[in-house]
Amino acid sequence: MKHLSLVSWLLLGFALLISLLGSGSHSIYILDEAKNVEAAREMWESSSWFFPTFNGEPRYDKPPLHYFFFGLAFKLFGVNAFAARFFPALGGWVCSLLVFLRVRDRLGEKAANWSLGALIASLQWGIQFRLAVPDPFLILFLTATILQLEAYFSQHQHSKTHLRLASVFLGLAFLSKGPIAVVLVLGTVFTYILLQGDYPKKSWRDFLDPISIILFCLVALPWYALVYLYYGADWLEQFIFTHNLSRFSQPMEGHGGAFYLPFLFALLGFFPASLILFLPKKNKFEGLRSSPLLVLSGIFVGVTLIFFSISSTKLPGYIAPALPFMAVWVGWQVKGLDRVKGFSLISFAMGIILVAAPLGVAFTKGLQERYWGEELNLTWFFVLWIAVLAAVMVRKNRWQVFVFLAVGFGGLKALLFTQVVPQLDQLNPVTLSVPFLEHEERVYFYQSFNPAFPFRLQKIIAPWSPDLAPGAIVITEKKHLDSFPAPYEEVFRAKDSFENKETVLIRQLSVWP
Repeated sequence: MKHLSLVSWLLLGFALLISLLGSGSHSIYILDEAKNVEAAREMWESSSWFFPTFNGEPRYDKPPLHYFFFGLAFKLFGVNAFAARFFPALGGWVCSLLVFLRVRDRLGEKAANWSLGALIASLQWGIQFRLAVPDPFLILFLTATILQLEAYFSQHQHSKTHLRLASVFLGLAFLSKGPIAVVLVLGTVFTYILLQGDYPKKSWRDFLDPISIILFCLVALPWYALVYLYYGADWLEQFIFTHNLSRFSQPMEGHGGAFYLPFLFALLGFFPASLILFLPKKNKFEGLRSSPLLVLSGIFVGVTLIFFSISSTKLPGYIAPALPFMAVWVGWQVKGLDRVKGFSLISFAMGIILVAAPLGVAFTKGLQERYWGEELNLTWFFVLWIAVLAAVMVRKNRWQVFVFLAVGFGGLKALLFTQVVPQLDQLNPVTLSVPFLEHEERVYFYQSFNPAFPFRLQKIIAPWSPDLAPGAIVITEKKHLDSFPAPYEEVFRAKDSFENKETVLIRQLSVWP
C-alpha cells in the first residue's frame, strides 16, 4: 500500500464507502437472505454453531461459514439487517482490494485503478455484496485462492507457501458454498497446466503438495464430519445430491434457461466495463502466455461461464466469481489505450446514463407519490452530474475519464440502495404486516409463509394445529385459505413484492362450526 497516488487512495476509500452505504436501509426480505440470516440468528441464539436450522427445522442448503460471520456481526452490532450485511459488504471491498493490489503489482497503478473502477461501476458486484448470503464469501475466498495460485505459478521456484495459502483459502471457499469451489479451481488449474505444454505430469506432481492437501482437509472437512455425526447421512445427502447435483442436472425452483444465459449475465452484470473487454487493440494478445495473471484470469472466467452454461439451474449471481477476473482484463486494456478504438463511444454511453438518471427521477415524481407516498430526494441524483462534468473536463485523458464515470456509476448504485430500495421495501407484505404482529404473543403459520417473518419477528414461528386455543394470529398464503379447517377472520392481505403470492394474516375465531 506504500506510494499509492491520491487517486488510488480516493478510489479505495470511495469503494469502501459505497460497499457499506445503505446496508441497513432495507429489511431482510428476499427469500435467500431471509433463510440464511434467520438460520444464523437461530444458531447465534442457541450457541449451536454446527447444526443449522431455519424456523427450528434442519437447514440442508448451505455450509456454515457465512453463519459464523453473521453471528459475529450480531455480537458486534445487534440482530438487525445492517449486521447481517456487514461482512458481505466488507468482503466485497476486501476482494476488490486484493484485485487492485495484484493488478498494480503486475500491470501498474493505472491498470489497477481501471480494475477497481470496473468493480465499482458494476451493478451485479454491488448487488452481490449487499446480500446476506454465502456467495460473497465464496467469491472472496475463490479470488484469494486464484491470486495465490498466480503467485505460485509466477515464481520460477514455485514457492509452496503460496500453494499452501491457496489451499487454506480454497478450504474456506468450500466451507462457504461446497464442492463448486473445488470444481472451479481445479478446472482452472488443470487447463492452465495443459496450456503450458512442458512437463504437465511434473507440474501436477508439484501442485499436489501433501501438506497443501492436508491443510485443505483440516479447514474444509471437520464441520462436515460433525454434521454427519449429529444428523447421520441425511444432511450430507440432502446437501450434496439435492442442493448440488440436482441443481446441476435439472432446473431448481424454475431457474432454468438457454446455455448462453451465463454469458449474458456476465455482460449485463459487469456493464459498463464489460464493453471495454471487446474493444479492438493492436497486438492485443501478444505476450499473453507469459503473464500467469492474465492467463489464469481468462481461464477462470471461461471455466465459470462454461460450467454454469451447461448447468441446468441458471441464476445471475452464479457467474459473480468471474467478475474480479474480468476486472483484471479491464485493467490490462489500459496498456496502449490511446490506440484503442471505440472507447469514446463507451464513455459517451456511460455519461448519457448518468445524465438521464436524475431526469428520470424528476419526470416520475407523480408515480413516486402515488406508489410510495413520498418522492425521492432529487438533489442527490443531480450529484451524478458532477462525475460527468469531471469526465468532460479531462476528456483528453481516457483513463481518467473512465475513473470519473466509474465513480458516477458507483454513486448511482449507492443511490439505488439508499433511496429507491428502501421505498420499495416499505411496500413488501412483511413490513406492512408487522404492526399486526409485533405485539402478538401467539403467532403461527399454516401450510406455508414468507420466510422473512421469523427474522423480522426474531422468533421461531410454530405451525398452527387444530388443538390450539382460538384467538391466535395465523400467517398463511391466499391459496391455503380454502383448506383452513377452522372459522377465521381476515386481518391483513398483501401481494408479495417479487413472487406471485399473497400473504394473508387471519385470526382464528372462538366459535367452531
